[in-house]
Amino acid sequence: MTRFATARIAASALLIFVSAGLCSAEDEACVDRIFDLANISSMARDFPAPRYSLDPAGTVREGMTDEYGALDPQREERPRLLDAESVKTMVEESVEFFRNGGSAKSSLKLRNGRLYVTAPPSAVDEAAKIISFLEAEALRSVEVHAVMFSYTAEIQKACPPPSDGRCAVPAKFCESLTALLARDQSAVMERASTSALNGQKVSVASGRERSFLRDLDSESTDERAVLKPVMDTLREGLVVEARPRLGMGGMIRTEYFVNCSKYKENIFETGNPDMGSLDLPSIRFFRTAGTAVAENGGGVLLGPVPAALTSQTPKKEGSGGPEAGPPEPGIYILLRIAEARK
Repeated sequence: MTRFATARIAASALLIFVSAGLCSAEDEACVDRIFDLANISSMARDFPAPRYSLDPAGTVREGMTDEYGALDPQREERPRLLDAESVKTMVEESVEFFRNGGSAKSSLKLRNGRLYVTAPPSAVDEAAKIISFLEAEALRSVEVHAVMFSYTAEIQKACPPPSDGRCAVPAKFCESLTALLARDQSAVMERASTSALNGQKVSVASGRERSFLRDLDSESTDERAVLKPVMDTLREGLVVEARPRLGMGGMIRTEYFVNCSKYKENIFETGNPDMGSLDLPSIRFFRTAGTAVAENGGGVLLGPVPAALTSQTPKKEGSGGPEAGPPEPGIYILLRIAEARK
């Protein structure tokens, strides 16, 4: 074998070795990258509110499951943005390199919720932009703020309600009222905040819980009758449940459920010295549910709440006309919804 022939064989071997790491017509070397799709493809758990009622524990009513389910008959989860297979298909159809068939050395594989990409750097960067955009959409979140307050004549004068009487209020009204209540804390009775992913159900509850004697179960033995107490739980206070959904143009659609309840203790004397007395409490409540569409930062103004349900009784200071919003100062609940700042 001549020296020239040996050189040609060595050059050919080097070319084959270098070509093994190339995967495009432009001789661009392949790189590997792994993308975790959990934030896009997984479903976020819902957090429904507890039911405040006098039903015994475990009671199932139509439209409710266990102690949850103010809006939905069953516990739900926020639907995923896309499943992992759909993300892989979107990358294949959107990245020009894969749309044109790729190369023998490139690959796009899905394993355990992760996307393994082997492609030229330019194609990997395109895939990264698509996945980053989808992840940003999946992680968009909403802040939910609830405040129960005494809407006195002075506050109405400083921050008048919408003249059309609608419960959906704009962002400007919410900002003004929130700032006013921050300065006048004496008007605030309950305040709570939480956050939700787009389309996720969340809840805020503020109140108290106590046990009470609901019944006495009699068990007879050979010697005497034994009375076993049957205990139950009372919950009272303010509970807010909301499922916000971000829309186009800055509008937010929110399904909401608001319940404010208060119990009155009633002691029933049985007249039997062995049984003694039983607790037979009564309940008063303000309950509303609906769907509101408001601009980002806006919300809904709900009420008036009966004064008997709160620890404070607002002083009546006259009544307003139709253009003053509520016909009479009272206790209201402001539910404000705003997209979380990035």
